Amino acid sequence: DASTEVLLELGNGLGGETISFSNETEFLYHASGGSSTFPPDPRVWESIDPSVPEIVFSTVLTEDFSEEMTASVWSPFTNTFLMGDKDFDFFSVTEDGTTTKIGEFTLPRRLKGLTFRGSELYGCANQGQQLYKLNPSTGQALDTISISIIGDISDGCNGLAVDPFTGIMYIVLRPHDALPDGVRYLYTINHITGSTELVGELTNEAVAGIVFLPEPSFMWFVPIF
Repeated sequence: DASTEVLLELGNGLGGETISFSNETEFLYHASGGSSTFPPDPRVWESIDPSVPEIVFSTVLTEDFSEEMTASVWSPFTNTFLMGDKDFDFFSVTEDGTTTKIGEFTLPRRLKGLTFRGSELYGCANQGQQLYKLNPSTGQALDTISISIIGDISDGCNGLAVDPFTGIMYIVLRPHDALPDGVRYLYTINHITGSTELVGELTNEAVAGIVFLPEPSFMWFVPIF
């Protein structure tokens, strides 16, 4: 079942772009979408208390980069967020929005999902049918796994997350002919073989990113507006 429910309207920045969860604060963190040439600012960074839910604070990411963040994940090994932007740059971001560039991705397309499975970092791109195993210190690709789907319906990824209790990896894929704000499908994916199993069509607005909360174990997402 891939049914969805709106829990909170995010009013800062221009729409949703990527979302992640900090095990340290137990807050969700949202990096907004947008363009540097059109306000609102594309570097908006806000925390969300999921128990209410409500926005706790909003700020602007400190690094002077020109493009919006497109993928993020909390690293329990550094107690920071790892994030990628549209320029293929790789960042470490603290909970207060302090942003430090730590590398560059050597990928053919920009990242649209990041997740840890154990100590291993995985990513998926906005175009193509590949799952990437990445070096969490530099963002360099260590391995490429082809995503296997029954029928050629995928034109890229719009989110990647691992259920913290089952270890099952989930991926959001979109049809080849979908518009940017078109339909998305939720799959489980085998991180070793790339084989997938359809969970269902997401029933709400176009998904830009997904994340699990440790308890209760359900999935949060941010839509594209």
